[in-house]
This record gives sequence, structure tokens and C-alpha cells, in this order.
Amino acid sequence: MESKKGSTRFSENDLNTHVKAYLQSSFLIRTKTKRRKTKTSYVFESTFVSDGNRTIYLSGYPGRRDWVANISANPDVTIHSVGNNYGFEIRASASVIRCFDQKLPYLMLFLERWTNWATIPKPVFKLILMSIKVNSRCNLPWWGPFWLAKKILSNMPCVQVEIIGEPIFRSEGAPPVG
Repeated sequence: MESKKGSTRFSENDLNTHVKAYLQSSFLIRTKTKRRKTKTSYVFESTFVSDGNRTIYLSGYPGRRDWVANISANPDVTIHSVGNNYGFEIRASASVIRCFDQKLPYLMLFLERWTNWATIPKPVFKLILMSIKVNSRCNLPWWGPFWLAKKILSNMPCVQVEIIGEPIFRSEGAPPVG
């Protein structure tokens, strides 16, 4: 175990257990990147879904997002856990997924996970998600109400974050947003 100012490096198994538990139980993560124009550091908080391995997918509400443009210009990022006085940070590389067919499976996972946190009528939303999945798996056309669903999903951001570093335990909280 190596000490650094405000952080400690744990054995890989101990920290990886902590990181995996966090990625399964939490819904928010902070990402540190650089602004595309000024190249100054920038921290934003977003929702995510994890593949349970070394890949995280960030998403959020439909529409243009500055954080997506910043990541597109500066793919080297650092992921920080939030919500505790302690946590971890991990170096990672991010890429924006723009192709609808490529990002759809990850958006569906994200929306399923989001349903567990949201205060929306869950049975109705789960029925809508199931209908979209069936439509997609059967390669049916995106007509009628599915046209609207595709339009919304097409405008949702999807960023794939590949963890390239080893987790570093932090004894203080995550960096502030902004």
C-alpha cells in the first residue's frame, strides 16, 4: 500500500471489490476532463451504467451537451466516485458513440437502471422500454410511437469510458463540479 497526499493505493483485489460494489450500487459519477477551447480542467457529474468490467457508459437527457463536446475533444479523463467522504479515482479514455445502432443497447441498459432510481410510474415506463426492445430485436420499422422513441433516443448522449488505470483510493471526497 503506497501513500500519496490525500490518497492511498490499495491492493488490486481490495480496491477492485470496492470499485465494483460502487459501480453496481451508485448511479452518479464525476468525470474530470478538459474544456475543448480553453483546455482548463472541468469536472461534471453524470449518470452511468457499467458493464461490470472495465467499461462505463455515460448518458443523460436528450440534447446537446458541453461535456460530450469536451470529451470528444479531450478523451483522456479521470473518473471519481461521489457520495462518500472517501472514494476512488481512475484514469480512463472516453469516446463518444454517435451511431444509433451502436449506442441503442447501452442506452437501453442505462434507461433500465435509471428506472430503478427515478420517481416515474415504473410499470408504465418498463412497458415502454420492453416495447422498444421488442421493436429493435425484431428489426421492425420505427413508425408510429416508435418514431418518437427513436428521435428521443437518437438525441441522448452516449459516451463509452474505458478504464485504463488502476483505481486509487481517495481519503477525501470527489473534486467539486465545475
